[in-house]
Amino acid sequence: MLSLSSLEVFNTKIHIGTYDDLLQIISEVIETNKTVSIDTSNTMIVSLAVIDNNFHAALKSFDILVPDSMPLVWYLRLLGGNIKDTCYGPETALRVWNKFSETNKIIIIGSDQETQALFESKYKKPVKWITSNIDPDNFETIEWLEKEIQEVDPDIIFLGLGCPKSYYLLQRLQSRIKRGVIIHVGGSFDLISGKNKITPVKMQKLGLGWLFRLCEEPKRLFPRYLKYNSLFILFVLLYYFKNKKNNKFVKR
Repeated sequence: MLSLSSLEVFNTKIHIGTYDDLLQIISEVIETNKTVSIDTSNTMIVSLAVIDNNFHAALKSFDILVPDSMPLVWYLRLLGGNIKDTCYGPETALRVWNKFSETNKIIIIGSDQETQALFESKYKKPVKWITSNIDPDNFETIEWLEKEIQEVDPDIIFLGLGCPKSYYLLQRLQSRIKRGVIIHVGGSFDLISGKNKITPVKMQKLGLGWLFRLCEEPKRLFPRYLKYNSLFILFVLLYYFKNKKNNKFVKR
């Protein structure tokens, strides 16, 4: 399987890869009946991992973490990373869908029936879409979900429960999934389907995706962004020299 270089961001390993790299890895894993878990990580993820040990442990369940936001890319560049762009969650999900949905079995876990209906009116239906409320701490729910997955034997599972649910869910399911690719893309299907507006490319490139989302959902996102954007800036100041010293980045 293609190996990606990585850098330590605060206390989390972030990989340096492109959309094409991810597609290649996914193809190789499906062909060889192996498993891999991929997360499109943003500044909230790496910041939460610093202040919450339980979440940090759950985050380690993922094999590959690629940057979903430009501020995270900028920090990787400061550390010496040769990285040009993000692996934006919705774009990652769409590219994977376009490449694999015709020939491979896919399950989506998350979102709601409105998103499902909108998405399926535009794209091929997945083999199974689970919109039920999933509690990662409920043993019976995990047992039921495992049976649903085993019944399909999917090549790809999209996790769209958001943070932190998707991370704890993978932590519970990881040892129960014997083959295939698990990809966490947050609320990407809400955006791809058209239920919510997708961030304009120019704002993504300027690192203002958070501002666009804030304007769209101010009540829900203001407390989150105030907390985690502030923490990210603080941790950049606290961890930069330590990360710079510890990282031994090798250009691919």
